[in-house]
Amino acid sequence: MSHILIVMGTRPEALKLIPLYKALIAAGFTVRLCATFQHRELLTQMLELFNVTPDINLSVMQPNQSLEYITTAIINGVTAACTTYTPDLIIVQGDTTTAFAASLAAFYQKIPVAHVEAGLRTTTPYQPFPEEMNRRLISRLATYHFAPTHNNVTNLIKEGIQASAIFCTGNTIVDTLQWVTKEIVDKKLLIDAKFETIIHGLEAAHKKILVLTTHRRESFGQGLKNIFESISTFASRHDDVAVIFPMHPNPAIKEALKQSNLHQTPNVFCINPLAYPEMIFLMSKAHIVVTDSGGIQEEAVSLGKKTLVLRTETERQEGIHIGMAHLVGTDKEKILSALEEHYTISQHITPASIYGLGDACSKIVSHLLSITHNSLPSKNVILNDKGIV
Repeated sequence: MSHILIVMGTRPEALKLIPLYKALIAAGFTVRLCATFQHRELLTQMLELFNVTPDINLSVMQPNQSLEYITTAIINGVTAACTTYTPDLIIVQGDTTTAFAASLAAFYQKIPVAHVEAGLRTTTPYQPFPEEMNRRLISRLATYHFAPTHNNVTNLIKEGIQASAIFCTGNTIVDTLQWVTKEIVDKKLLIDAKFETIIHGLEAAHKKILVLTTHRRESFGQGLKNIFESISTFASRHDDVAVIFPMHPNPAIKEALKQSNLHQTPNVFCINPLAYPEMIFLMSKAHIVVTDSGGIQEEAVSLGKKTLVLRTETERQEGIHIGMAHLVGTDKEKILSALEEHYTISQHITPASIYGLGDACSKIVSHLLSITHNSLPSKNVILNDKGIV
């Protein structure tokens, strides 16, 4: 299993897979990086951040692309890549259409799949859509399951996945988060000077910074309208609040924004998507984070930030369990009530380690080395109160 193909297509996948890609190369594996470019602009930002060039560029993104189109294009592209590079293993991450389609292509080629960030679940196949069903299907196709938390391991075992194929590693996003944070502190990654000045100016004026992100398909329509109206109302009530809204490039988001009055609220700043270092810098300064993003839930909690989740269900239950994240959905009254409650709460909270300690990549590499050398013990997975050891 020395020849590995890593497939990714979105910004979150890059954030969680490129550090693993580099760690595998350092460990002596031959690794090819396949980028589907399911999201071209946001993925390109990540490749530039890590100074990485994909070996394979499928370039599947099209305007107003459908799930059917993306799935078919990625299956065809990954199948061709497998024919050219004949990998021993394909690694996918998370719950994107890229991850699912690449896993299915690998299955058709009888190539083992390793699933990074395995075992996340909600109770509803359409929440979120299509991610929840993507990750469930990947679990049926994968050979190896790298689960971030004890809860994720339990989910997989309940579904009949063999314990010997599950490895609890923590989430690789914490590896990336710690690296970027240190690079910012050490001035090796420079924050855009104008943006940094603006945020420091808000701090100096004693503004409470609210970071908003939203992009989920299930929120399109009335859900987005409710979110924008709630945030606008809250911001209008409190002139000491500054709302920063880095907008996802999906046209549906931009159209919903046009139909709302959010962008006309004086203390709301609707801005273009931020590069990852700027986003982490912004969240580190936030009073509260309001999001429907899975990755941002992990990052915000790991940074010690209270988080309102704009969904009725979340697969990141760990943040809920420790009281750092709260589900509010897209109901206007619930969002406003939660915002008012958190407005008065101090945000000086110790960062949580529930999603890992920053060593997930090294754990995954260690497990793959053991698998490669056929040296895994017969009972390599031990479930205890701390997860898998």
